[in-house]
Amino acid sequence: MFSHFPLGSPWTYIAGILGVVVYFLPTLVAVRRHRSCLLVFLVNLFFGWAVIGWIIALILAIR
Repeated sequence: MFSHFPLGSPWTYIAGILGVVVYFLPTLVAVRRHRSCLLVFLVNLFFGWAVIGWIIALILAIR
């Protein structure tokens, strides 16, 4: 019942970090390609939670 890890399993942290990286993948692509990074970041930040917003941010980053 009780966990040996007081703040949660290490896998929880790994999954959380992986989730953040995947969420901000369009921003990372934009930074690599030196394209309108701020625009992609803002679209990703505010609309990335909706799948369509994440796809639009990814398209902006690749284009």
